[in-house]
Amino acid sequence: MRFTYTFFTSLSILISSCLPSLAAPFDAGERLEYSLTWGILPAGKTVMELVEKTRINGKEAFHATSVTDSTEAIAHFYSLNNRIDTYIDTQNFSTLKYESRTRENKREKHEIAIFNQSKKEVKYEKGGKSRLLKTASLMYDPISSIYYIRSLNLKPGEKTRLHTFDGGKLFTSDISFVKKEKISVKGVAYETIKLHSKTEETGESKKRKEYFIWLTANKARIPVMIKTKIKFGYIISELNQKKE
Repeated sequence: MRFTYTFFTSLSILISSCLPSLAAPFDAGERLEYSLTWGILPAGKTVMELVEKTRINGKEAFHATSVTDSTEAIAHFYSLNNRIDTYIDTQNFSTLKYESRTRENKREKHEIAIFNQSKKEVKYEKGGKSRLLKTASLMYDPISSIYYIRSLNLKPGEKTRLHTFDGGKLFTSDISFVKKEKISVKGVAYETIKLHSKTEETGESKKRKEYFIWLTANKARIPVMIKTKIKFGYIISELNQKKE
């Protein structure tokens, strides 16, 4: 069973370039912690943090990190440690630079992606090899997309299509606002916005995925739960942070 990027990809698909954005509902210093479960098994944990504001290629950027580790409960058949560093344009939350280091069982992987948003291209490096991908305008990686969607002025019934980049591949997703819903996560009640996504990889493979995500209905738009459909059941990500 592969859990790599389940949490991140679930969030990354929820991006739209045609809905109006609000001012950023977050800032440097924010830290979010999540527990991941597969059925009744604790599968892992993720910590996301906005470390600081810095500059990349002359642009002001958020430096965001995300670290995911699998738990001992599944370590006997699957072990994962993944750290992502991404630099996010503070104006539109698109990606300027993305770097991922992954240790999966006994395999290690290092990826770097440099985004040129004006030229609509991404330079992707992995295993000492690089290639250039042509993209849509304003591309987002799995982490920058989380922050972008939180800035959107979402409304019930709205649908949109988006484009994302992850692991050297391009994706398109059809997103719909399902409803507002009150849910309980880790014993804390939240008023949320429930979103549904159907995602398809561009190109010949046409891999398909399906997700549900719940964001707080306030201006912070914090993801409190994600339900990801996999081959055998679902991966569920739940926020550990208590409601303020």
